[in-house]
Amino acid sequence: MGLMETTADGTLDYQELFAGLPTPTLVLRPDAPRYTILAASRSFLTLTRSRAEDLIGRGLFEIYPGRESDPLQGQVAASLARVDAGSVTDRVPIFRYDLPREAPETGLEPRYWAMSNSALRDARKELRYLICQIEDVTDPTLATRRDGDEMLARLQADPQLARAQANLVQYSRELRRSYDKLAERDARLSAIFKQAPVFQGLLSLEGRMIDANDLPFDVCGFRREEEVGRLAWDCGWWAAADDTRAWVRGAFQRALAGDQVHEEFDYWWADGSRHNADMNVSPIRSADGSILYVYITGMDITERQQLRARVIDSEAQHRSLVAKIPGMVFRAEIHPPWKMLFCSSGTEALTGYPASYFVEEGHAWSEIMLPEDIAPISQQLGEQIAAGRSACVEYRIRCRDGSLRWIESRAGLLESPDLFEGAAVDIDARKRAELALAESREHYRFTTQMVPGVILTARPDGSLDFISDYALRFMGSKPEERGERGWMRAIHPDDVKQAYAGWRHSVDTGERYDVQYRVRDSQGEYQSFQVVAECRRDAQGKILRWYGIATNIDKLLQAQAALHESERRLSATLNAAPGLSWSARADGHVDYVSEGSRAAFGVEPTRVLGD
Repeated sequence: MGLMETTADGTLDYQELFAGLPTPTLVLRPDAPRYTILAASRSFLTLTRSRAEDLIGRGLFEIYPGRESDPLQGQVAASLARVDAGSVTDRVPIFRYDLPREAPETGLEPRYWAMSNSALRDARKELRYLICQIEDVTDPTLATRRDGDEMLARLQADPQLARAQANLVQYSRELRRSYDKLAERDARLSAIFKQAPVFQGLLSLEGRMIDANDLPFDVCGFRREEEVGRLAWDCGWWAAADDTRAWVRGAFQRALAGDQVHEEFDYWWADGSRHNADMNVSPIRSADGSILYVYITGMDITERQQLRARVIDSEAQHRSLVAKIPGMVFRAEIHPPWKMLFCSSGTEALTGYPASYFVEEGHAWSEIMLPEDIAPISQQLGEQIAAGRSACVEYRIRCRDGSLRWIESRAGLLESPDLFEGAAVDIDARKRAELALAESREHYRFTTQMVPGVILTARPDGSLDFISDYALRFMGSKPEERGERGWMRAIHPDDVKQAYAGWRHSVDTGERYDVQYRVRDSQGEYQSFQVVAECRRDAQGKILRWYGIATNIDKLLQAQAALHESERRLSATLNAAPGLSWSARADGHVDYVSEGSRAAFGVEPTRVLGD
């Protein structure tokens, strides 16, 4: 296939086109410092006496290492690095790199080369390949050197001509260096202008678009050839709205007058979508101060505006949420006197003071706390923070109207070790209820201590959950032995079965428990108790709790036994006495007749009882 022949589908064969380039060319991967060779034209292979299979896939300086007589690597590497960094094209000064002769045993052949390096970028301006083109300039270089030798001989014969020639050479070198620096600077400035990540445009004094960088075309979708040369305010970016066009025209006129204009406004893409931009329009002046051009720059802030709108909406939601939280939300210094950096609107309902009293006016939170609460609260906070826990404290404040109120504050540490934030809520009603409950419990406990018996309560399943202090005093037990096991262990072994069976029957049936058994006292002696318990039920009849009392009846039983014994002895005495003894109630009915009735009248004593 010839160089410009087409493929079967009628398109150019670009691979064959590259291979047949007349200029010796290499395609390199930008993988510094290796610079892998990806392709080589046939002209390059012929010129360098190389084979493609010996080059492709290997590094440039692996194939052509620098030599002492021809410092290739440093010059070429620097040139490739400049192209890699953004230069469009970079040329390497003529250098020597000797090649093996056709007969290798005869050594190296002196060769001189001119090299040009350039970048190949994709549509997104990302570097894809480095193009390296070389030219063999051995013959003109050697010819120049021969001419130089002849000129040197003539100059040595004429010193005045030699000095003039030396000055001319020096001037030429300086001029060349200046030209190279200027070209490099222009290339750098052009690259910066073209690839800058902001919109940039240069306007003439008539307001026409002289040039613009790539971004407004690549991003917005407009074509450079259609926009460059138009009046700025007629360009596609803002032609969709008359007010925007008017702003651009007005900004241009102000820039011509020497002003710098900055504003945020809308602009459009080629697809008709609307966006936001932060634009600057300013004059560019010459050394004498006259205006040469008008420079327009811009940055797309659509996402920033959307984010700003979301932030504003989020802040509004946050304020609404904070305002609805019961109590006060705050951010404060973590150490006394607890200066407030922020207080929510709930502060006034909680304390009577507006939030500004603490934030703007600078009053410390400790000013409204009761003085006796400050030290213990400070200690609690210190301990909780040292342990790495969230703070939770309860204390009292004096409100603006002079009333006292219990407050609970819960807060967590921020990233700053000196600040924390949280919420303070009114717990006055709860706290007063807790104090009343504690007083009620203390009253109940004291009352039960004074009762001369054991007060017991039990759960619906019959397990004891409270035994009054009388049991401890009676049994000589420790507080930790107050529970069910301590009481059951003190029951006389002969009475345990009866006591437990009766209790299980009552728990299972809900019937009243009324059992008498003996309990061991602190001296190891057993005393008799009468234990009575009844259950409390809910509206549906379900047992909620058992309540009982164990009364020490040991002395009562002893008294009853003594009375019974006394009555027995009196009856025996009267029965042994001669004659008949009897007694009657006030109504005349006989309630006692001695055994003498049998001997005296032949009547059994029981027959006349009640007559």
